[in-house]
Amino acid sequence: MFDLNGIPHVLYKYRKCNEQNFEAFYNDQIWCAYPNQMNDAYDSRMTINKQRVIEWINKVTSKDVFTNMLDRVKDLANNSQKYNKKEEITKPNLEIINCFKEEKQKLIKQIEFNCNESYEKYKEDINIIKEQLMYLLYNTKSYLQNNITLSSFSEIITSPTMWGLYSNDEEGYALSYCFDGNSILSYMFSSNLNNVPFVIKQIKYSNKKYEIKTDSITDYLKFKLLSKNNSFPVQVICLGEDLKDYNALEEIFNIICHKYIDWEYEKEWRLIHFIKPSNIFSIKANGLYLGRRISKINEKILTDIGKEKNIPIFKMEIDDDSTEYKLKAISQSKGELYENSVFYPYKG
Repeated sequence: MFDLNGIPHVLYKYRKCNEQNFEAFYNDQIWCAYPNQMNDAYDSRMTINKQRVIEWINKVTSKDVFTNMLDRVKDLANNSQKYNKKEEITKPNLEIINCFKEEKQKLIKQIEFNCNESYEKYKEDINIIKEQLMYLLYNTKSYLQNNITLSSFSEIITSPTMWGLYSNDEEGYALSYCFDGNSILSYMFSSNLNNVPFVIKQIKYSNKKYEIKTDSITDYLKFKLLSKNNSFPVQVICLGEDLKDYNALEEIFNIICHKYIDWEYEKEWRLIHFIKPSNIFSIKANGLYLGRRISKINEKILTDIGKEKNIPIFKMEIDDDSTEYKLKAISQSKGELYENSVFYPYKG
């Protein structure tokens, strides 16, 4: 079953048995990690058409950009006074306009002189700016990997592959979390990063890497450049171009939620932190699933926590009655079929 924005009512998180995970379960916490700590080297790593960006860098650090700025300023000066009806111009205003025309020509000549001289004057600074832009470019591709934190969930609980890989060969456990519209996480459906520091998004799988739009990268480079210094040549380079209309948030999601098709079996959804990334996120589990090979002592520890939290407990078993390669969840709570409950469904 799915809810707002297609988010499933319930998502599952597979865990290994260790003291840190037991403590997080007891304290209603989820540990998040940076993408560079994930088991996929390409996780949240940007793919950039470097040649196009380098061409842009060469363009904006050339003398042409100063010439273009001059043309813009001259055009602004030439069109600063316009009247549709001559009779509306009073005699005092006409005198002012005539005076302005003379001053305007002087101003344009001065602007032209300054702009022509500026490139030569700031050539050394421009070369430094070019080096800064190149440095930013080659460090941008790993930016998200070090500046957000993630926590991964799955749509499925019956996958032997997921249990084998993420629950220590089925010796671990899994927890379910409710994401319906009445849950405490309903406000996370907002995509306004100014109001919420995290969202939940579905992973898209492909046999090719997602290539970020060149306009997105160049606008990011201009922003970073302006944040480093605000000198005259930087202003010309960054403000002398028309801003491109692009959805930066959509681009970020496309990067973070794009994985190679070999990972498709995970059916992954992600909780993503953007602002002031935190390693801990608070949320209460609503179901406990024990691996079929879990040790007696770990089963007792987890069962005691689950009972204290008054959540349903299941144990995974091989489903010999199914023709599919999947496990089944057997309720450990006096035979009650919680898997058929509206509040505690699981993906079969």
